[in-house]
Amino acid sequence: MQALGLVFTGCGGEDDAWSDVTSLSQLIGTWQGSYSQSTAVRQWLEAQDFIWDDPLQAFYGNMNIKLSMDLIMTINSGSKPMTGTLVLSYAFSGGNIGNAWPPMRNQYAESGFVINDSKHTMTMSESIQEPLPEDCFYIEQINQSGNKIRALASEFGFMPRELRLLDSSNYFVMHRR
Repeated sequence: MQALGLVFTGCGGEDDAWSDVTSLSQLIGTWQGSYSQSTAVRQWLEAQDFIWDDPLQAFYGNMNIKLSMDLIMTINSGSKPMTGTLVLSYAFSGGNIGNAWPPMRNQYAESGFVINDSKHTMTMSESIQEPLPEDCFYIEQINQSGNKIRALASEFGFMPRELRLLDSSNYFVMHRR
């Protein structure tokens, strides 16, 4: 899947006491989390190693992007895979949206995104079915009551690389359903 944005949240619950996940059994269950951030398209492109030059400035202007990610995942015991649903949504605004939207729209429509031209948004849903390694994946911590888990955004494997580039110090937090 080709991703298009950056999402980061703040802390993982300042009032919670967190401890390291030490066993897969701590993670068994269904978890849900959301993650979003708004940023300038320039910042998003530079985080992906694009050089912000005159042609890109002329094409995008001062456009902004808001990316949202919703994830529901179920972690099973034993050899059963982890399953779930990932929904990515991108919203563009400002700058040269009138000129930039048509080629962006066409590129991402071909990649399976559902396009809303009137709102300049793109959305993609993806089903997840992945094996979960014994080392508990990249989920690092669980809170004291066992109803929240968190992972560094830069390490959280469901997020495409582009979503983890700007600020690696923030956590993605999921709640037990």
